[in-house]
Amino acid sequence: MRQRLVQPNVVTYTALIDGYGRSRDIENGLRLFREMCNEGVAPDLIAFNALISSLVRCGCVVLAMQLFEEMSARKGAITPDFKTYSILAQAHFYDGYFEKGWEIFGMMTDGGHKPNQRMLESILKRVLKSSKPDRDTVSRLLEEMTSAGVTDSTMRFWRMQASKTLSRWEISGNKNAEEKQRNNP
Repeated sequence: MRQRLVQPNVVTYTALIDGYGRSRDIENGLRLFREMCNEGVAPDLIAFNALISSLVRCGCVVLAMQLFEEMSARKGAITPDFKTYSILAQAHFYDGYFEKGWEIFGMMTDGGHKPNQRMLESILKRVLKSSKPDRDTVSRLLEEMTSAGVTDSTMRFWRMQASKTLSRWEISGNKNAEEKQRNNP
């Protein structure tokens, strides 16, 4: 770009950062973000969301949280939006950090952002796919979905999915516990 005397702006950098994130090349995404800041191009909310999403996609949730905190602490702080909170909450729920997921969820609602059906379904799906789905978290998510106005037929589907997954996990968990007891008299 610079060879053609094109000066990249925040939109250009953001598109490239997002592209690197989608291809799971977080090193180049981070490099571009630093370059953008060093060149005096101030990242906006969309740029931060692109990098946070890229970090989460690459499994760097801790780094994504650090960027989230930096975003809010900067001079001329950028206020997180629904997408920012959604990305981070989903990542924590999926990784099994339910308490932190609920903390971010609370920050989102405190900030005036209401969860929608798509976000809640995505979180529930991630919780059910996690290595250790939590019955209390599943119940709370189902309550949130009802409060968000999710239709009865959709709620029946998710209740059925949750019941099957939790039952399957509890059965396999009990078998593993019984096997450990037999092997360690």
